[in-house]
Amino acid sequence: MKSGATLCNDAEPGNYASMNGSTNQTGCSVGSFQSMTGQSSCIGAEVGFYVDTDSSPNQLACPEGSSTTQVGSTSPNDCLIDTDGDNVPDSVDEDDDGDGIVDSLDSFPLDDSEQIDTDEDGIGDNEDLDDDNDSISDADELEDGTDPLDADSDQDGHDDSADEFPLDPSKWEEDSLPGFSAAMTLCVILIVPMARFGRQRN
Repeated sequence: MKSGATLCNDAEPGNYASMNGSTNQTGCSVGSFQSMTGQSSCIGAEVGFYVDTDSSPNQLACPEGSSTTQVGSTSPNDCLIDTDGDNVPDSVDEDDDGDGIVDSLDSFPLDDSEQIDTDEDGIGDNEDLDDDNDSISDADELEDGTDPLDADSDQDGHDDSADEFPLDPSKWEEDSLPGFSAAMTLCVILIVPMARFGRQRN
């Protein structure tokens, strides 16, 4: 303000005058800005923004997919990867992809469409057509009544794909004769005729 002046000038954008009767305006420091005239203070750059010059009239947004961790950031280097765009950078975000499952319990912490990988084959259960990797599709297992998330539905030690009775833990293969396994049945088929042939020769 000039000596003898009857009017005061407003502080310009990017500047402020903290007291009435100030003879000079003061530029906002890095990390802060002021977009309006006649203000008594500057505003710290919001989370997701930064200000890297003095006397700035505005703040600059971080690149898409990144954010800052606090108010008053001063450099684009303060913008860190923010996968889910919630203005909480992945480095401090407990749920990077914003799917409601914390990263420590999420098999795919950067993919909001997947959370679980039952058979650990690198394909999430939502996309995987055979979640338990027993060579039987999930659709077929649901139709058959077996567990699409467990390769051995009846817990008898034999995967469903090799179990003729996948829901019966007491057996896993068909007996050809009552009380005999397939191997025993084969022995009976071979031995009995040989015994009869021996008796006939005697």
